[in-house]
Amino acid sequence: MTTLVVGPLDNLAGAIAAAAPGDKVFFTGEHPAQRITNSGTDTAFCELYSNGTGRIHSEGGAAAGNTEYGLWLDRCSYWGFRDFTVHDAAKGIVADTTTHTAFKLVEVHTTKDEGWKFRSNSHHLYLSNCAVHDTGIAATDGVFGEGYYVGDASSNWPDPASPDATQYIKFTNCKAWRTYGDGWDIKEGSRYVHLVGCEVDHRLGNAPAYGNQFGDTGCYTRGDYVYFEGCTIYSAPGYGFKCYDTAAIGGVVYGRNVYLKAGSATSLNLSGVGSQSDAPDGMHVYSDFSGTKDQVGGGWLANYGNLNPSTYTAPTFTPSPASSYYTAEPWPSGTGTTNPWAAFFS
Repeated sequence: MTTLVVGPLDNLAGAIAAAAPGDKVFFTGEHPAQRITNSGTDTAFCELYSNGTGRIHSEGGAAAGNTEYGLWLDRCSYWGFRDFTVHDAAKGIVADTTTHTAFKLVEVHTTKDEGWKFRSNSHHLYLSNCAVHDTGIAATDGVFGEGYYVGDASSNWPDPASPDATQYIKFTNCKAWRTYGDGWDIKEGSRYVHLVGCEVDHRLGNAPAYGNQFGDTGCYTRGDYVYFEGCTIYSAPGYGFKCYDTAAIGGVVYGRNVYLKAGSATSLNLSGVGSQSDAPDGMHVYSDFSGTKDQVGGGWLANYGNLNPSTYTAPTFTPSPASSYYTAEPWPSGTGTTNPWAAFFS
């Protein structure tokens, strides 16, 4: 097991490609976009990390017409990523069919489209103390400026019977601000997504316009078994949390079993949370959630917003060594900004 040290003038791509299971790549300085196709093992992770000074960017930046991702995880597994920045790219970090991988203190900003995107049946991805901001720089309609994007829209599936089942994704103490689109967008077909202590702040500018077509929510979900635990949304143009079930796609209705426990949400124009589902297995809001609630379509549930917090059970994912590769930490207090945690990223 070797630690490869890469300086500002060294070849980061070569070091990553040479990493064998158990190897670590430590880098500093600015480097061009990277694509990772090699993997570690369940007992010997590879790791790409820095001390906060490492930066990865696309030469095309966030300009319209650029299609290059900053960091592309292309069918790789058993990696750890820690303490660096990906910026100025079409999309920041994209995971395609990537599994058993962990991220900590990774910042994504200044993207043409989405900041983070997990798709193509990726699974067991764990993010702690990560951030995204200033997304959708080249967008004019908010459609492609989401902060964290899980799964893929059904229009991109091979056929209605073949969903993108990206699953077992956990975010702990992750942040999003100045996203020109939803802070989180969890698509139909994805499932078992767990957010703990996460925040979206639309008070700091670059917020989408008000309107469903503009991606104007804090967190939008059509996934199944999605858990928001102690999460906070500030000043969303639309709903803070927007939970929709879909019309049947290939005979399947998605967007069921969504749980909202504790936390709070404020909206500039609508309610803290809006739910379309009137199914018994649709939206579950616990009484310790702080924010107004609205039924968008269908009928009301009797327990909507009145569930006893003591009955909540956090999801249990199938085992993965990535779940404990990094440990999430509380954010330190900060000063001089609307939201203290923004001070810890550029």
